[in-house]
This record gives sequence, structure tokens and C-alpha cells, in this order.
Amino acid sequence: MLPLIVAHFKNQPLTEKPRNLTDDYFQQHVESVTAFSERVSTMPTRAAQKAFQEICLLGMQDSKVGLYSTFHDFAIWKHGLASPEAVRMAYMYVIRCHVDVLSYPD
Repeated sequence: MLPLIVAHFKNQPLTEKPRNLTDDYFQQHVESVTAFSERVSTMPTRAAQKAFQEICLLGMQDSKVGLYSTFHDFAIWKHGLASPEAVRMAYMYVIRCHVDVLSYPD
């Protein structure tokens, strides 16, 4: 049964990431673990704990992730699945959902 269902499926080539996507649409400064450790090492304990909590909870206060998914849906509806707009929004969604607050190694 399954071969009959998927017999007409055709794999499509991967879509290239739009040029300058991260430079044009995302904040460039990402604090590394090493830089964060150095920064908080000179702070009083309470301030260092607060800084650590702020970093850990940063993603919870950002509700734009769902917007990127919706923008991608609208771009597909308006311009088509393979349009540059839809591809850009798909990459922005994926990058936004998977970006790490801290990067390692330095």
C-alpha cells in the first residue's frame, strides 16, 4: 500500500540560503560561554546569578518564533512555495528556532 502512495513523490533539490540573510535580519553579537564566564566572574554573586537566569530565560520572553511561522505561511500563500520571500521566511524561522543564546567553543 505504501509504495502506491509514495510512488509519485519526487524529491526536490535543497534550497540555498538567501545571501546576507543573517547579516540583514539577525543581531550579530552572540556572547560566547567564555566571554559570559569572564563577564560574570567579576560580579557579586547575586548579580552573576541574575545574569545567568536572564540568559537561560531569554528565549521564553521572545514570542517572535510563532510569527516567523505565520509569515512563512503567508509568503507561500501570496508568492508561492519556491518564491524568494517564502524561502527567506523559512530560513528565518529555522534559524530563529535553533539559535543558541550562548555559543561554544569560543
